Amino acid sequence: MRQAPEIKLMPGGLVWVRGQQLITGQYEDGLWNFTSKDGKYRPKFSSQAIKKLIRDDCFFSEPMRKALSPNVREALNTDWGSFTLAEQMTAQRKLPFVQAIDKLPRRERDKSKSISPLIVSTNAEAKDPFPEDHLPTKRRVTDWYWKWVFAGRDIRALVDFLSARGNREPRLEDWEVEEINAAIDEVYNSEIRGSEGATWRRARDRILLRAKRDKLVISAYNGKPGRKAKEVIGKNAVARLIAKREHFPIAVNRFSRSKANQQFRNLGAGPSGEYSLSSYEVDHTQLDLLVRHDDSETILGRPWLTAIIDRWSRLIVGYYISFAPPSWLTVMAALRLALSRKEKYLASLGGGFRFEWNCYGVPDKLFCDNGREFRSESMRMTQVVLNMPVYDVPRGRGDLKGKIERWLRKHNQELIHLLPGTSRSNPQDRGDYDSVANAILKFSVVKRIVAVYVVDVYNQSRHTTTDEIPAERWERGLQLGGGEKPPPPEELIAPLTGLVVRRKLRREGVRYNRLRWNSDELQALMNRIGPSADVMVRIDPLDIKTAYVLDEDTDDWVSGALISETEVEQYTLSQYEHLRKKLDDQHEYDPEHGLKMAQASQEIWDLVQSSQKSRGPVKKVDARFVTEGRKPAAHIHQDRHDPVESQRPLGSHEFSESGPKSAPPDARGPWRERVLPVVGQRSTPAAPDPAPSIPVHCGPPPDQPAPPITGRRRPITAGA
Repeated sequence: MRQAPEIKLMPGGLVWVRGQQLITGQYEDGLWNFTSKDGKYRPKFSSQAIKKLIRDDCFFSEPMRKALSPNVREALNTDWGSFTLAEQMTAQRKLPFVQAIDKLPRRERDKSKSISPLIVSTNAEAKDPFPEDHLPTKRRVTDWYWKWVFAGRDIRALVDFLSARGNREPRLEDWEVEEINAAIDEVYNSEIRGSEGATWRRARDRILLRAKRDKLVISAYNGKPGRKAKEVIGKNAVARLIAKREHFPIAVNRFSRSKANQQFRNLGAGPSGEYSLSSYEVDHTQLDLLVRHDDSETILGRPWLTAIIDRWSRLIVGYYISFAPPSWLTVMAALRLALSRKEKYLASLGGGFRFEWNCYGVPDKLFCDNGREFRSESMRMTQVVLNMPVYDVPRGRGDLKGKIERWLRKHNQELIHLLPGTSRSNPQDRGDYDSVANAILKFSVVKRIVAVYVVDVYNQSRHTTTDEIPAERWERGLQLGGGEKPPPPEELIAPLTGLVVRRKLRREGVRYNRLRWNSDELQALMNRIGPSADVMVRIDPLDIKTAYVLDEDTDDWVSGALISETEVEQYTLSQYEHLRKKLDDQHEYDPEHGLKMAQASQEIWDLVQSSQKSRGPVKKVDARFVTEGRKPAAHIHQDRHDPVESQRPLGSHEFSESGPKSAPPDARGPWRERVLPVVGQRSTPAAPDPAPSIPVHCGPPPDQPAPPITGRRRPITAGA
């Protein structure tokens, strides 16, 4: 009979009790204290209880546990579901035998006279019996039993590792493995991103070349004289070596580090919010549906859907459907609906909804991706005025706004893919379905269908994650956040959720994309801030009849009316821009017309150039003589130099009344005096031909005496 093992307990030692590892504590008040590694289980046993557990083979020391084979210890650390079905069946086939032995008295558990008949009877009652000529022996069954007992009567100790059987000798030589790894680095683990098949072919070629170069024997031919192998290496040789490598460095080399991080990072559930209106998520998707025009019946294509979801309640609070690609327009339109009451919008779709869509107010946070539409000036001004911070989710982290992305995918799968004219997610999924021929839904009908699905279906369906109806969870979440928030005034939402641009305020008002707005209020604002001042303009994307200019002194929005044709007022801003683009695209350049205009322009330039060549420049001396006279000082006063008078002796300073008088003042003003008498005319030297000669008064001819000098003179005395 196998004797019960003796176990010596010491504080801090490890023991196994009923298959669970415990740490031995202190002996206090006649009891031994034990603690599990996680600290959650703290049993206490007396010495008598420990002896009974030892006799029942339920209490073992750590060395006895380590005596188990490595396969058994590995099996005890493996989840039962991780074993193959064949491995699970081997354990279940052994279990009835060890359970039968465990029911025997302890002194008979290792005796052949008790165990041998037990093996026969147990095998006869088993569901999966052993063949009678291959019954397990007494020694084999006893070995099963003690492994099972030392493992804490865990069925995993009975599992046969079928995958570990067979020849475990390496099939390839070391140099062959080196060549395969080199081929993997060349073809598979590189930017060219070769397939496993291409890598296998490269490895085969490298092995053949090295075997010839170094005179080596390929393992596929080794030990097989006169026998030909099918291939140099097995078809899975490359795949096995790739599987042994770390996959993250391979993904970095084949793609990029950012993509590798995205592929191998820990994917969480994303923030869930703390209460209703605490945080929103916004995103876009193109619906997998072809839609027709309401009037012309022409197929418009696939519309875009911009949706906003409340993180905490999973309620859809706003959306916008249009054919405009994701932009500030779609975001602002969806945000306008999310902030406002929904009665007016639902009435515009025909009303008759079965449930209320009672959600409004400004959220504490808005989460979006890194799209350009979320970085626009319009978005920045909106978040500042509404006190609504907008946060960008890091690039490649769609899981941080996974709630809206999951809803958009759910919306496409549950609704859009069941409508006539759906294009499905991809051509393989669409198959032979003719989306164009089955596209019968008009745009207005699609908008009504989406509204009914959001208001009456999704918002009223129990969510699988929260296990609550989103509309009811929204109402409960409002109380957690301090109650509901009133919606912003309509007159504030309209200008705030519009297009924001910088423009000049002039007499004609403000302009944008060939549209002009003006009013007396705008002219009064221009009077205060000055003409051509830079102002911030907001344009309502859904109603372009009015534009708003910010008065930065009072922080008020001053409105201006659209000054344009009446037909333009009926369009939204996106419709107008679309029509404007279509008209611009229809314009075709006429080369003949353009050539005639170019010839007319060239004729003007030729005329100007010919005029400049027909007259050469005047010499600088002549030009100054014509414009200023002999010297510039002559325009100020006459020349007082007289050679004859300067040779006479000085006389008295008495003035004679009979002397010559000064000339009368010039009629053009007292600041002018005549400096040259008008006696004959003389021309300046001829300028280079063909410039004409310029007539000027230069004085009397040389053969005539000079006239007396006008002005004041000294009288001539008798002794002169």
